[in-house]
Amino acid sequence: MRLSTQMLSPGGVALVLLSLLIFHTTASADAPPRVHRKNQGNSRIQQDELAWPELHKMIGVDYRPDGSSKLGYGQSQQVEFEITGVKDDNKNPSSTRSRQKFKSEFQSKDRCLLFVDEFDKLDNSVWRHDLTLTGGGNFEVQAYINNRTNTFVKDGIFYIRPTLTEHRIGAEALREGGVLDMWGTDPGTQCTGNYDYGCYRVAGAGGNILNPIQSGLVRSANSFKFRYGRVEVRAKMPKGKWIWPAIWMLPAHYQYGGWPASGEIDLVESRGNGPDYPGGGYDKVASTLHWGPSFEFNRYQMTHAEYALPDGKSFADDFHVFTLDWRPEGIKTFVDDNLLLDVSFDDMFKKGNFPSWVDNLWAGSKSAPFDQEFYLMMNVAVAGTAGYFPDGVGGKPWNDKSPHAVNEFYAAKDDWYPTWGSESGTDRALAVDYIRVYKHSCSAQK
Repeated sequence: MRLSTQMLSPGGVALVLLSLLIFHTTASADAPPRVHRKNQGNSRIQQDELAWPELHKMIGVDYRPDGSSKLGYGQSQQVEFEITGVKDDNKNPSSTRSRQKFKSEFQSKDRCLLFVDEFDKLDNSVWRHDLTLTGGGNFEVQAYINNRTNTFVKDGIFYIRPTLTEHRIGAEALREGGVLDMWGTDPGTQCTGNYDYGCYRVAGAGGNILNPIQSGLVRSANSFKFRYGRVEVRAKMPKGKWIWPAIWMLPAHYQYGGWPASGEIDLVESRGNGPDYPGGGYDKVASTLHWGPSFEFNRYQMTHAEYALPDGKSFADDFHVFTLDWRPEGIKTFVDDNLLLDVSFDDMFKKGNFPSWVDNLWAGSKSAPFDQEFYLMMNVAVAGTAGYFPDGVGGKPWNDKSPHAVNEFYAAKDDWYPTWGSESGTDRALAVDYIRVYKHSCSAQK
């Protein structure tokens, strides 16, 4: 991505400030959104997928199934482990457990470890950054970039931290004349989503400012995907009004078409608003499955559950373990072993009670669309006009139907920005200690 600021004087002289913000990234151009993504009819730029290295060595674990460099979900071989210091869940995230304890614990209960990242570093061969100005599909206000201010590892923790665009280009350029240009000269700096003017924007065009927030979204689409298993993520949620963190999954191949027909699994989402926010802020988390033949028939309301901590505790004050248990017969999610969401796959099309004229895209599978490979995603969004922050609730300063919602949001900066904490701090960040994915049985096939 190229970030430029253009200041035009009456004489027509332009001052251009170029700042390289993105490196070492590539992604698919047509990833679907997280919720409520309407088809706007905009064309998307397609680009060739890079041949990323196979996932044969993860942080802390060396995978060597019978000498193969690739561990497929359906392989039945035993996995050989080379442990290099894995964190103890019950202690400080930077502490380690012994090699023998790790091996015996994670190979017990008839399960095998498929994937692990303990975040000793940010591995760009595993986590692919999105580069887009689209607002994440929900018309959110952030630009997704690849910059170590926004996505970084510190003391064994992976952080996704939103920051102000004006701190990079200046407040005046944000409002008038500034340019955000993501058309790089190589695949590592090229925009990954061009719908909704996602690759090039000029401040003031259409009467709107540029994306006022910069943040991060990473996905394992080119390195790791799986079908059925157990996902454990130890994470801490961010604080700050209108911040929207998520750890979720999308289908690898879109077997049943576009979103939400191919499904979506949201392990955990939250809001950075305080506990006084109606519907819950960082004191509450939610899990959701999105599914249905089309946008207007998304039945996520039937597969949504929320969880609040007891005794006034907060998900932003300490780490918690969020677990997905995904089997052919259903999906369950947990918070610290407490059941959150429980969905049985007893014929999802029938469960949806769709109109009689709607074709069954999932004929022949009771668990579709949740019977195909998915990949992992993590991101921090801000605001948006898809209804996650309802109009008129909690002092929301913008209206979802306004053509200038982004301006309305940023005009209230003096109200929401002080709640984000220090610009160089991590209170506003999604913090992830580890991600671990298991197969339920070492001998189970796809």
